[in-house]
Amino acid sequence: MKILYISPIYVPGRRANSVQAVKMCEALARLGHDVTVYSFRDESFSSSVEEFYGIKSSPKLIFKDFTPKSGRKLLPFLFRAMRELSLSSYDVVITKTSTSLLFLLSLILPRNSKLIYEFHVIPSGFRDELLIKLSSRRLSLGVTISHSIQDWASSQSFESILLQDAADTKLIASTKARAISTSLSDSKVGYFGKIDLEGAYSWKGVKTLLEATKHKSPDNPWRLHLFGSIADGEMKSISRDFGDRVIVHGHIPPGDVAPFMKAMDILVIPNSNKKKISSEYTSPLKFYEYLASGLPIVASNVPSIKLIGEKKGVYFFEPDNALDLSRKIVDALNGKKSFQRNVYSWKDRATELVLALEQSDGGG
Repeated sequence: MKILYISPIYVPGRRANSVQAVKMCEALARLGHDVTVYSFRDESFSSSVEEFYGIKSSPKLIFKDFTPKSGRKLLPFLFRAMRELSLSSYDVVITKTSTSLLFLLSLILPRNSKLIYEFHVIPSGFRDELLIKLSSRRLSLGVTISHSIQDWASSQSFESILLQDAADTKLIASTKARAISTSLSDSKVGYFGKIDLEGAYSWKGVKTLLEATKHKSPDNPWRLHLFGSIADGEMKSISRDFGDRVIVHGHIPPGDVAPFMKAMDILVIPNSNKKKISSEYTSPLKFYEYLASGLPIVASNVPSIKLIGEKKGVYFFEPDNALDLSRKIVDALNGKKSFQRNVYSWKDRATELVLALEQSDGGG
């Protein structure tokens, strides 16, 4: 099949949605499909897409981009999308993030092209709900990433399938740990993801994780290592408030994450229970990558995580409870050091998507 993956996300980009898009498209290309990715381009990244995400260059996987100028970005992207579709024909078009783009595609796509929309949240608000409704008759398949979103999609007029996120299992399993220079001998507790204490991504629970460092056990000292994008102001406040209990490494390109992950003693995913995007909707990439690492994991006891994959070596703590998190970290450090797990891979996900699309009667 000839597939276009088109979405107003940044590739390369710092957010997990770009990693998900690129890894999924790589898996589709490895299955033999011709895949074109069309997205925004952030010129602050000088590396190629392949280098940034740690993937191999392939004639089956083509990246095209649009560099937005200052001001409104979506409207010119929509016009460029129309031009891209006028120049080539595609058997399948996959999109996410923008209901406006979905609606446009539903109007201009040829009837013999199948249209897929990936839902990462349940649409809310009059505008998004209306655009989904108007697009639904043309939608061949809706892909959801969590049980809560799939429950909603099952009540809609379009066909849908639950495909949670995945991990590059072979790459992670074969990666060797990277030496991290430190004069400290404490156990290494790792967090990988956006570091946001008070902003739009505070639901990721980093604030609770930082508070947990204040309850460390003297019998099993540990140090927190944070890997991810962080604002300068929050970097300074963490340094001021937590000192050498916390080491902030900053953003690591996706292609370089696995060696740092394997260098940790345990890994933590501290999602808050205060927002539905955290407790019900998200399908966190880092949790699948944590599972693939074989390391012990301490995870927030929320449905979005509790319903994912194997539970071997996963210590669940009460969400938003720093003391319980600290106790579970000590339990994990005192327990078994590695685990064999069967982890959902991008190849698995791509194979299921293609099969579902072949069986779909929707759209068209």
